[in-house]
Amino acid sequence: MTPEQIKEFQQAIGTASWKLNLDRFAAAIGHNSEYDYTREKFLQFQQAAKALAQFDADTLAKIITAAE
Repeated sequence: MTPEQIKEFQQAIGTASWKLNLDRFAAAIGHNSEYDYTREKFLQFQQAAKALAQFDADTLAKIITAAE
């Protein structure tokens, strides 16, 4: 992946994390928002978005390239 593609991905994840509440997230993944599983996945998604935002795109590109 290029740094530009990674940046687009980071922005898309960040936007989704910012815009989706639990009910919209549940609808997107096809689950009921009252399920513990759905709540756990929602929290994990929010945590993943926050963690991903801690990296710049160039660093992530280098990490991905190193794993190839």
